[in-house]
Parts: sequence; structure tokens; C-alpha cells
Amino acid sequence: MKLINGFVSGRESLWKAFLILGLLANFTVGFTIALFIQIAPDNPLLLQLVVAVGLVIAIFAWVGQWRCAFNTKYFFLGALLRTWLLVGALAAIGNLLPILPAWARSAVGMLIAGLVLFAIAYYFIAPVRDYVRLQIYKRKNLCK
Repeated sequence: MKLINGFVSGRESLWKAFLILGLLANFTVGFTIALFIQIAPDNPLLLQLVVAVGLVIAIFAWVGQWRCAFNTKYFFLGALLRTWLLVGALAAIGNLLPILPAWARSAVGMLIAGLVLFAIAYYFIAPVRDYVRLQIYKRKNLCK
């Protein structure tokens, strides 16, 4: 229970979040769904229940990894994980595109492109800008 609270609140380290939630939980959910598809293909209610539980676990894993991403001394690993999570979420949304009408597909496509550009700008350009500003500030104070 302490570990679950740590993931939800974002207090656990990045390696725990990635290994436990990112790899172990998602592998277990995927394996369980694949197993139930093979065991009971004629029981759609059971399959829907397993997929719903798997979706809840996957969302918990996504949120836990997102909140714990920067609990490391290497900033770029947190940015890389968050970018990976964002691309994975957008890919999951993209899998729903064929069932949407054409106007919704183009709107979702523009939203996805905007979110990707925002993620690139926020996680990679902004930290560099802040680092440069910090170095300039340090130089100004050292020169006085």
C-alpha cells in the first residue's frame, strides 16, 4: 500500500516507477488480456471485464510514471519518459481514429500534432533556456 501511495503522490524514484509500473504492470496486463482472448473467445462479458480492469491498471501505471518522472538526478531521463508516455497516449488515441468521422479525424490529428510540438518545446527547449538564463545570472553576480 505504501508503494501504491508513493506512485500516486509521485514520491517514488524513476527507476521503480519505470520498472514496476512501466514494464511489469503493462506486461502483466497485456499478457492477461491475450490469455483471456485465447481461453474464452466466446465469452465477451468476461473479456470486457478483463479489458476494463486492464485499462484501470494501465491508467494507474501511466499516472504513476508521469508523476515520478523527475525523481532522478538526470533531468533528461524524466523528460524522455514523459515524452514516451505522451507519444504512447497519442498512439492509443490514434488507434481509435478509423472509427471516427473524417472531420473528427482531422481535428484529432491537429490536436495530436499540437500536443507533440508542445511536448517538444516544453521538455527540451524550456530547460535549455532556463539553464542558459541561470548561467548568465551566475556570471553577472560573479562579475560584481
